[in-house]
Amino acid sequence: MKRFSLLFACSVISTKARSAQRIATTMTESDIREIVKRALSNIAPEIDLDAIDPGKDLREQMDIDSVDFLNFVIGLHKELNIEIPDADVAKLTTFNGCVAYLTARLPNPQTGDSTHQSG
Repeated sequence: MKRFSLLFACSVISTKARSAQRIATTMTESDIREIVKRALSNIAPEIDLDAIDPGKDLREQMDIDSVDFLNFVIGLHKELNIEIPDADVAKLTTFNGCVAYLTARLPNPQTGDSTHQSG
């Protein structure tokens, strides 16, 4: 029974990883914009996301605190299955910044390569 459970768990993890990889490799900028909107609506459902100025600070526009913003970042991490280092969180302060950062971090749909460079 233990062997079956272990095999099942490995299969589920492997399937989730393949699914996340497949999603990430087919993601467009438009898809990323929708994911950012969905993550924002999860932390502030009362906000009219169409009224957000994409170049201004999200925390100020949405009147959210640092915990809500952290939950937003965690939501992006879970949705896209990518690591967002603490040092990069400042790049997510505007809607346009989020889209640009995530677009760079995800594999290019045409090549499968990430444009993100470490360091």
